[in-house]
Amino acid sequence: MLLCVYLLYCLLQVNSGCEVDRGQKGTFTKSVGDSVVLPCSCKNPESKSHTVQWGYTKTFKQGDYKPEVMVFPEDGRQSQRYRGRVQRKIQNPPGYLSLIISELTEEDGGTYVCGVNGKFATAVTLYVKVCTVLETWERTITKSPGESVLLPCPCPSDANITPKTVTWSFSKYEQSGVQTPVSNDTGSYRSRVWTFDQEKSRNFSLLVSDLTKEDSGRYLCTVYEDNPPGVFLQVTGCTLLKNKQTVTISRSPGHSVLLSCSLSCTELQDKPETVQWITPHLMSGRVQTFNKTSVLISDLTEEDGGRYSCWINQNQYRHFNLSVRVCTLSEPQEKEISKYPGDSVLLPCSCTDPNTKPLSVKWQRGDSGGTEVSSGTDGYNGRVHMFNEGLPANLSLLISNLTEQDQGTYRCTINNKQSISITLNVKGKVALNFKVSRSSSLADYTVVW
Repeated sequence: MLLCVYLLYCLLQVNSGCEVDRGQKGTFTKSVGDSVVLPCSCKNPESKSHTVQWGYTKTFKQGDYKPEVMVFPEDGRQSQRYRGRVQRKIQNPPGYLSLIISELTEEDGGTYVCGVNGKFATAVTLYVKVCTVLETWERTITKSPGESVLLPCPCPSDANITPKTVTWSFSKYEQSGVQTPVSNDTGSYRSRVWTFDQEKSRNFSLLVSDLTKEDSGRYLCTVYEDNPPGVFLQVTGCTLLKNKQTVTISRSPGHSVLLSCSLSCTELQDKPETVQWITPHLMSGRVQTFNKTSVLISDLTEEDGGRYSCWINQNQYRHFNLSVRVCTLSEPQEKEISKYPGDSVLLPCSCTDPNTKPLSVKWQRGDSGGTEVSSGTDGYNGRVHMFNEGLPANLSLLISNLTEQDQGTYRCTINNKQSISITLNVKGKVALNFKVSRSSSLADYTVVW
């Protein structure tokens, strides 16, 4: 029984169909590029209608709901201006028949009528302004270096303007008559300015980012040949030089490094509001700070490597990628070298990375209880030479005028940790010093021993 009652109720609802209220249902005002929802509904919100229709008329006469152009469903034979811009708003209850029109144009202004099965009864009036109207807007804006600013542009309601007729220009306070175009094609503003999608939004405001004190001055948004009032921009405070840049620095352990963030301030007494250093590690007593903008790190270790960042006023920064390179000894190709008395020998020792330098290097005789080998050691005076002063990674030792007493094991040690050993053999020989003289006769030679 209940099932029969329910089926009868559904049948009555279907048969009753959808009837649209008759009359004017509202007025909407939008700007070019906006979207609008035009309301329409069945008298019974639970009614369903698959034949909802929307039409348009430029001039609406009370009581005459006949459309000039079909808007929804689109009628390609009459007009294609709404193609891809209209859709029915799907929502519950099913009796709501509202229509969405997006990317409005000036020509969309007029009266829209809604109906079912060709019977139009609801009218909605739409006004589309060329652009958003702004009042007289001369003003002064104050910003800090590194910030961004949105410079508004006036948009007269009675001007049929296009993006091609709107220009932005800039002049310094002391050179108000000299106008410089402002765009992404202007050198000092390159990649720092942004404008809205003017074709759709009709918003001609200008966004300038990463402000510097050089951006201070008067900005004009000109429509046609008008001379509108301007925006005076003041950028005061300190600017970080080489803002948003990354510097790569390489040092050796034990050395020092100075990380500096240089500033340019509008006044000598100006100081940044905040200066913050972000470091990869907790810094110990080896760090000194100067004027908060420079950091000196001494006695570097391999663990000090990483990224250090200097932040000014939380909107300007500079990165320092610090690399602390440690010398690692490369193995020599020959670990045993043979020479004769009177010769010279080069005992090789070097870092694998030519850009590194050890804290200390020492040559010793392993077969003589660790006797140091240097130009100040007895027996080696004036006969040894090292290359690391001019070539820090070359730690080789040159010994000249070899004697049999120079034979032995030599050890190259860096930082009192790593070492390599080389065996030097000095073999005895008979020195053959002779001279050959030739007389006028080809067969007559004199050999002197």
